Amino acid sequence: MWIQPYVSCFWCLNPQLICQRAEQGSKAEKQCEYRDAVLPLCFGVFLSVEGLGWLQERFKREFKGIEEYFDWLGEESEFGGTRAIQAVRVAGESLRWI
Repeated sequence: MWIQPYVSCFWCLNPQLICQRAEQGSKAEKQCEYRDAVLPLCFGVFLSVEGLGWLQERFKREFKGIEEYFDWLGEESEFGGTRAIQAVRVAGESLRWI
């Protein structure tokens, strides 16, 4: 399973405490309020020149490709004292990095 249930929004990767899109119903017009934060940061880190080295240094992980990286991003973790996924940790650390 890519993203652990009830931990993070499937569409934007924000913690479910921040984005509750799934709980708002299944209407197509519903959007994630902060959709341009976690997912774009994680993707940008992977594609950046220093990204793979930075991920290995910060998280002690190496990735063979984007699919493996995104599988890992969906793993449950902790951030700020609450349940989250690795993507939230990557986004938070990347904001400290820049």
